[in-house]
Amino acid sequence: MPPKPAVPDEQEFEQPQTLLELPGGDLNGESIMWYFMSSPFFDGASNNVALFTQCRASAEGQALLNNRKLFEEALQNRYPLGLQFIVVAEPQAAGQPWVIQRQMKYKPTDKDGNLLDKVETQVQGTYYTVGNKILMAPSLLDVLQSRLLSTSIYLQELFEISKELSHYSPATGHTYLPPSYEAAKTAAPGSASRLGSPGLAPEADAPQVVASQPPLETSSATEFSDDLFLNSLTMTNHYGHEYMDENPLQGEPGSFVFSDTTRQVEARNKAKAAAQATGPAPPALPLPPKQEVESGANSMAPTPKPVPTPISTEARSRKGSVASVPKPSKASRRKSKGLTSPTSPTGP
Repeated sequence: MPPKPAVPDEQEFEQPQTLLELPGGDLNGESIMWYFMSSPFFDGASNNVALFTQCRASAEGQALLNNRKLFEEALQNRYPLGLQFIVVAEPQAAGQPWVIQRQMKYKPTDKDGNLLDKVETQVQGTYYTVGNKILMAPSLLDVLQSRLLSTSIYLQELFEISKELSHYSPATGHTYLPPSYEAAKTAAPGSASRLGSPGLAPEADAPQVVASQPPLETSSATEFSDDLFLNSLTMTNHYGHEYMDENPLQGEPGSFVFSDTTRQVEARNKAKAAAQATGPAPPALPLPPKQEVESGANSMAPTPKPVPTPISTEARSRKGSVASVPKPSKASRRKSKGLTSPTSPTGP
């Protein structure tokens, strides 16, 4: 299979030997058309070849062949219709190109198909020189298609780059640069949450949905995690009405202040610790009748008898055994002061 010829606007023509045989030995006004007739862009069925054949057969035609402008005038007069090649632009300074056009002259027709009495010119190609080379200029359609293709390729590359730069996280939202987080600093000794913080609930009180979820995978701050998002919603629904710290912040971003001072927080924690150590307060006793209060104002209210705690027969530790025995009075405690170790009570 023969190779496919290259596209005309991707070819170039250069023959220095042919140029040396022409008048002047370089590109000038008398040699440009003869040099172009040797290129692959020239069409042998054009009017230029027909006029060239006529001029060679007569002595008067030699004057036309030696003068390009006279040759083009004769081409316009003798062949008003058909394909022709003419020079449309000459270089005005050194380094500027020669411009040649391929023109098709024809008579247009009306709606009924009748020929009109006028001649129109259709430009089918434009050629220019770069030094001794002749090249074909691309058409306007080719230029627009090339520019649009380059624009679409660059836009596609831009979209791919911007897609990789886009990040989303529940904390920062959509950003085109990854958010930077400073490393968490070690908390001060008195700033950490303590056991009595109202926002920290026991693990037993946590909802079963959180306990049944698998452990969250370690992900970067810029990646969106469904597990992290659902866990955050669950924590918000469960602890949204509580403070997660014993000394919460107040104010707006940029002007946060602590609700209490450090001394107030320590005093509150000590009070809670003392209340937990002493246990719940005994229930208030009902007031006696008014007459009894008046008659026995100096008498003391009867002390309720303690309810005996059932003692298990199983073996216990010494600490548990002592705690389960009712406390003795002061006198009995003074007498039992010399005992080295209490004996564990046994059942009846």
